[in-house]
Amino acid sequence: MTRFDEFTANLARSGLVPQADLTRARQAVGPVGDDPVPLAKALIEQGSLTTYQARKVLAGMTKGFFLGG
Repeated sequence: MTRFDEFTANLARSGLVPQADLTRARQAVGPVGDDPVPLAKALIEQGSLTTYQARKVLAGMTKGFFLGG
């Protein structure tokens, strides 16, 4: 699994970004190879992720983003 695939899988597990937002960001950045950072930046720019959230998901975190049940 590439770093890019791992990042998108972690985003899905985290529940932070709706699929439509992820699709829109992926289309905006085009082919990026293995580097997930351009996609993370696009998600931040479109308001789907905060910088904090992007850094944590890039580091592999998938939990702890929501308070309560």
